Amino acid sequence: MYEIRRALLAQLIEKRFDGNQADFARASGISPTYVTRMLKDETSPSRKRIGEGLARQIEDRLNLPALWLDTPRERANLDVHAAEPPPSAYPGQGASGGGQPAQAAISTGRDAGTPVTAVARLTDDGFFEQLPFDGRQADGWVPALTGNAAYALRVKGDSLAPAIENGQYLIVLPGAEPHPGERIVVSFKDGRKAILKLLFRRADTLAVTRLAGGIQQTLEREDLAYVHAVFGLVEASRWWRDRA
Repeated sequence: MYEIRRALLAQLIEKRFDGNQADFARASGISPTYVTRMLKDETSPSRKRIGEGLARQIEDRLNLPALWLDTPRERANLDVHAAEPPPSAYPGQGASGGGQPAQAAISTGRDAGTPVTAVARLTDDGFFEQLPFDGRQADGWVPALTGNAAYALRVKGDSLAPAIENGQYLIVLPGAEPHPGERIVVSFKDGRKAILKLLFRRADTLAVTRLAGGIQQTLEREDLAYVHAVFGLVEASRWWRDRA
């Protein structure tokens, strides 16, 4: 995930700011020195990783879609050069020159929404009960750029805090191959479901650990109905009832 964010950040600076890191630093509210260190590759001892809070700050300041920095480049497919930052980043530099927001080419609205398909009611052991909505396929939408197969689960409970908080929305992408270190949704053939962290995988097994702490566990692939990649988290305030 850190490498995905670094690669997309480099693309963003190159296309929107013509490679000028100082301009990006001013627009995003990050010091130029820190920006330089974020762009260093994994081998550099002075590299700074782009954490969850910083990634969301960059997206908010530059008017990018929620979780854009967490999207692999082959799935992002965004014209970041055409999308202007909001007027708070560049005062007085709107589309008409009068301080109005520029029209963004990137859609951050409800046409990019992911349906909330169920409630994930957490239990104390890291597992969850998936509760569907009576008579409805979805209960509202949250923003994410993850493709038509993506779905969102509304988290209920505190057993995975602070990794995942009560009321947040978990964005899940069934078609993506999860990488070691990422969160996954695992469904067992006996009906149990859990949100776990993938450590590594082998031909017949997965090594995982619980988000709230715990020792390494080995799961047999033959016992699993599916393993879905977790794309990211969305706060409760980003939910809306009806899709435009």
